[in-house]
Amino acid sequence: MRAAVAARWPGFKAFTASQVAEQSAAIRGAKAMSWATTTITVVLGAVGVMNTMMMSVSERTREIGLLLAVGWRRRRIVQLVLYEAVVLSIAGGLIGLAVGITTVKLLERTPLLQGKIAGEIGLPLFALALGVAVPLGVAGGAFPAIRAAQLQPGQALRYE
Repeated sequence: MRAAVAARWPGFKAFTASQVAEQSAAIRGAKAMSWATTTITVVLGAVGVMNTMMMSVSERTREIGLLLAVGWRRRRIVQLVLYEAVVLSIAGGLIGLAVGITTVKLLERTPLLQGKIAGEIGLPLFALALGVAVPLGVAGGAFPAIRAAQLQPGQALRYE
């Protein structure tokens, strides 16, 4: 098609839609905004998991002290908190996927946007979502887990 355009109309050049889109300032701006929004969301997710895990550790300080007093190793305390963070992150990732898919489906059915957007929902999306959620859970739970493991049993049992 490009060759036909160039042969028929000298001086003119045919472009594919993707080539035009790549050069569009509006589309580049939208992509940049999308990446910025995604980055902010990921950071907020990590902070949310860390806050949740910090509160969990704080509320269970006496229980953690009791576990340490009866012989649990500090490594096991870290594992306990990290496992909880991972489970929380998987649950959050699945809930986020459900909300995202529902939102995309609703937007696709909105009369104003019907036919203009189409969500690409598939296994790669699920893998990416959980591939981001689980490491965020580990990262967000690492500090509270280490902090919980450093508690002294006697002090933790007296904590109120």
